[in-house]
Amino acid sequence: MDNPIIIALDFKNRIEVEKFLADFQDEKLFLKVGMELFYREGAAMIKALKKAGHQIFLDLKCHDIPHTVAQAMKQLSELEVDMVNVHAAGGSEMMKQAKKAFGSQGKMIAVTQLTSITETMLEQEQLVTAGMQASVKNYAQLTQESGLDGVVCS
Repeated sequence: MDNPIIIALDFKNRIEVEKFLADFQDEKLFLKVGMELFYREGAAMIKALKKAGHQIFLDLKCHDIPHTVAQAMKQLSELEVDMVNVHAAGGSEMMKQAKKAFGSQGKMIAVTQLTSITETMLEQEQLVTAGMQASVKNYAQLTQESGLDGVVCS
């Protein structure tokens, strides 16, 4: 990765993105595109950002059965994004198939636990009694064993 700083494009549409990027016309940035923007603007937004020379982290936190996530990763690989992510809760088989389908063109990382998850939610809603620290550590280890490039753990 050329630029270690990733700027989150947490905007609701292309117009807001273009206004923001107007201040960086001569710079090639590493940009994070999340669900809201991607679902609104789609692949065209990614293609435009790539055409402008930016690196892209497509932050969709894919989480489904292994086959479905693998098929999604094949589609995302065609966008030539530099980094994508999955949710480690999908399990090691899902992560392995996702990584294989995405290929070696970019990095794939896994989210361990969402920042909105509390110890109480973990225990009462997800029925995970090991605790947050153990859960995050376990997901990080599964991610590494599955061959992914890193984790997001907050």
